[in-house]
Amino acid sequence: MKTFIKEQVMQSTCQRKINELTPIVCTTSSTEYDNSSSVKQVKKNKTSREIRNSQTIQQAVLIGALNYYADIIFKQPAKKSITTHQYMRIKSVNFSDENVVSFAEFLKTRCYEHFRYDISHGVALKTAKRRYQTNKKTDGLHLLMDLLNELGFEFNTKLTEGKSGTIKLENILEVRKESFIIINQKNFETVGREINTLLNERMKHAGKEMTLSRNDPELSQIFRL
Repeated sequence: MKTFIKEQVMQSTCQRKINELTPIVCTTSSTEYDNSSSVKQVKKNKTSREIRNSQTIQQAVLIGALNYYADIIFKQPAKKSITTHQYMRIKSVNFSDENVVSFAEFLKTRCYEHFRYDISHGVALKTAKRRYQTNKKTDGLHLLMDLLNELGFEFNTKLTEGKSGTIKLENILEVRKESFIIINQKNFETVGREINTLLNERMKHAGKEMTLSRNDPELSQIFRL
């Protein structure tokens, strides 16, 4: 395959030998390579932050809807998020004393199955651990959606491509109940950010755990059915 190189476009230096049969040899300076790598890494980090923020906002909206029907118990985050919104760690969803969803335990068991599968199929330990953490968030969002589906909620979603080996996420575009649109694309992010901010402010003053009581009045002012 012939390669056409314009000096104004290519920053690399090409050295052609006199013999026309000798292929063109292109050398790129280490500085240029480092700069190119840095730009790619910045873009990758930005995309990663956007994905994490999107997941956090979706989680907050789902929590807002679910709080009308259940107490939600949160645990302090394992580590504080600095560059993105703080994703909440849900311990359990309590519809009643007899009807408690052990949220954290369910995710741990389910995602550990994926982890063991990856390891048994030759996936590197570091990669398997990364997938485990990614899948916990994705499965957590799907579990919240499943609980709300049982309560009559419907979601207009768009499936996103995950990294190889991770579970694909349904990005929520609309939230409906009984055919009425409760949250749309225009106010989805605003509502999600406000709920996430409210929950994180309360977590700062809580101990190891925090209970969001059913139909919390302050949260109900943000998410209205």
